[in-house]
Amino acid sequence: MTPGASVPWKKDPNDPNDDWCAVCWDGGDLICCDYCPKVFHVHCHIPTLTHLPTENEKWQCMLCTDIDNLQLFDSSDKAKRKLGLTTRDLKVTQRILLELYCNYEASQPFRELVDRELTEYYEVIKYPMALEIVKRKLATDCPDTYQCLEDFVRDIRLIFKNCYEFNPKDTEIFQNAKILEDFFEQLLEKWLTEYAFDTMEGVAEEPDTPEPKKKKKPRETEGRTDLFHFH
Repeated sequence: MTPGASVPWKKDPNDPNDDWCAVCWDGGDLICCDYCPKVFHVHCHIPTLTHLPTENEKWQCMLCTDIDNLQLFDSSDKAKRKLGLTTRDLKVTQRILLELYCNYEASQPFRELVDRELTEYYEVIKYPMALEIVKRKLATDCPDTYQCLEDFVRDIRLIFKNCYEFNPKDTEIFQNAKILEDFFEQLLEKWLTEYAFDTMEGVAEEPDTPEPKKKKKPRETEGRTDLFHFH
């Protein structure tokens, strides 16, 4: 469907793409990956899409990016951007963050900061963190963009540490944190092996003391929608 088209929506049984954004599970104007069934809002994808591909241009989402080959390619490329992560490390962290967002149900409580009106939370939690902050700090134009992988990993782990510190173990949000943390460690084991470690409830490092720990083995683990296809 071309951008801006306005016709009664009807699911094409031959359309291989999903109906809902892989990040927010909502409809609307979505861009389709040409290499997998997933679709995204331009602002939901990581990195945010600043322009739409042309009709003759195939588009590949970050989930389809070949991270393993990217690592091999960049192993001899030590040049850093003027500020922040290397090109390879930026791609890897973007991929990991998008994977976390696409784990929809588990990531829901950790996407945004806890409301400031919940004063009792901020009396306990001194270093609030959320996925939205991590996403902002991965933007190339962010003034406090990540300078190293340690900072990225530390911020993600801080999300889980805060959750374990404030919420009882028998709560749903605590269990969501365990699910997402386990998934995060599997992603680290796959792409940033030196930063993966056996998770320990409630004893993550403080923000100023990041240290890679012992590695662990990965576990096995309505409405109208306008889709943009580019071929």
